[in-house]
This record gives sequence, C-alpha cells and structure tokens, in this order.
Amino acid sequence: MQAFQVAILLGLMAAVSWGVSDFLIGRSSKAAGAMKGALLINTYGALVYAAVFVLFLYRHASFTAEGMGYAAAGGVFFGLAQAVFFKAMNLGPVGLVSAVSSTFPLVTLLAGVALFAERLYLIQVLGILFIVGGVVVASDMGTGKPLKSTPGSRRPGRGPVVALAPAFGWGIGYVFIARGIKSMGWESTLLVELLVVPVALGFLVPFIRGSEQVAVKAFRARWLLPAVWGAAIIQMVGLLAVNLGLSKIPNNAAVVIAVSSCYPALTIFLAFRHLRERIPLAPLLGGLVSVAGVVLLSLG
Repeated sequence: MQAFQVAILLGLMAAVSWGVSDFLIGRSSKAAGAMKGALLINTYGALVYAAVFVLFLYRHASFTAEGMGYAAAGGVFFGLAQAVFFKAMNLGPVGLVSAVSSTFPLVTLLAGVALFAERLYLIQVLGILFIVGGVVVASDMGTGKPLKSTPGSRRPGRGPVVALAPAFGWGIGYVFIARGIKSMGWESTLLVELLVVPVALGFLVPFIRGSEQVAVKAFRARWLLPAVWGAAIIQMVGLLAVNLGLSKIPNNAAVVIAVSSCYPALTIFLAFRHLRERIPLAPLLGGLVSVAGVVLLSLG
C-alpha cells in the first residue's frame, strides 16, 4: 500500500474514532455530568494508553526534562480545555459544539506565527476566513442578541460559544506538545500529556458546585457507563492513528490531519440520528464551513 493511501486510511480512522467519541462524550456528559464525565473519560484514556505504552511502546521511551516540561504544559491546557468542552457538550447541541471546538488548529497556527515566526500561506489564509466566518454563523454571535436555549427555540444555545474556549486551550496546548515531540518523541510526550490531564481536571474539582459536585458516591454510580468507557477507548484509537501517521509517514502528515479534521460531520449525523438534535440550517452550514476551513488550514 502506498504512503498516500496509508495517510488517507489513518486519517479516516481518526475521523471516525473522534466523530463517534464526541457523540459518546455528549451522551456521557448528559448522563454523568460534565465534570464527572471529563474526569472519568480522561482517567480511563490515560490508563488505556499507559497499558499500551508499557506493553508495546516502552522501547521507544526517551524522557528529557525539557520535553517533559513541554508535555506537562500541554497537558494542563488540555485538561482545562476538556473541562470546558464537556460543559459545552452538556449544553449542546452536540453536533455544533464538536464543529466549533474542532477549529483549534487555527489557534495553533496563529500561536506558531506569533511565537516562532512561522510562515502563513495563501491556502491557510483562506482556511482562516472559512473558520472565522463559519464559527460566527454556527455560534450565532453575529446577531447581537443574547443566546437562548429554550425548547422549540430556533437558535442553537450557548454550547457553541462555550466551545470556543476548548478550541483555544487545545490550540495552545498543541504548541507545547509539538515542542515536546521534537524533544523526546510522540510516545513519551503523549504519556506525560495524558497523565497530566486528569490531574489538571482534579484541581478544578473544588471549584465545582451544585449538581456538578464531584463525590465518591456519584463516581460509583457512573464509572461503568458504557458511553464513558466507549468514549475513552475510541478517542484513544483516533489519537494513536494520528500520531502513527505523523511518525510513520511524515511526508503525508498534512493529509492525515486534513482527513481526520472532518470528524464533526459524523458527530453531527450521530447527534441528529440518536439524540434527535434539530439544528437550524444557518448554524449547521456555519459549522460545516468551519470544518472545511480546518481542512484547508491543514493542507496548507
């Protein structure tokens, strides 16, 4: 099989994995609560990858102080982003939240330009325009009216606006993760990152109030939810597919990322099919345009 075909296959694997996992995250956040769902799924994901690392990847381990610092910083940003992402999923609509939050490559690119003087290409500028325009329409920010989320409302609610925060957190986090990978490889960087994320989420627990209070009894009632375990494992499959593509076929890395960036389309379909979400046409088109912008950005 040619390298280009492998890149397409790995990208599709990641897109399907993340499309399904975002749908399951939406379901688990509504069943278990946003904070409990975030803690459970990210803890399970860290344990699954730690097992994979010990069994198959430990020979590639290469830890450096600099790399671990970058990976830990990325994990902190990812942890903060995950907490807000689960809250956005809880608010919904799941499909639009997935689309808006998937625009994090824009933040990564702009941070790289600002901090490391990376170059911008014409196709990336076009992608930026698509992303910004799509997000404005999808999140309904252009109306100048307060967002509502009432039954029968023709407006998408607060979820897409809240989803801008995790897009920012993931975007900054990937700037640090990229530096960590250069220092000690993706296998070790991913291990440190995934172990730090639940710790970062744990520090947020004292600030949670009301129905989102994290208690041992609540965890015992939720830890075996199929959606929680399914989201953790399927999300990890997508993450491994992308990292494998970036490491094994670097000449086709842009293709892997571009194809994997289409995952919100599957999330939107699953949310429509199983959660009975009815997204108005304009926000739906805005979400799809922003996804197209991410693909253009990746190909640049």
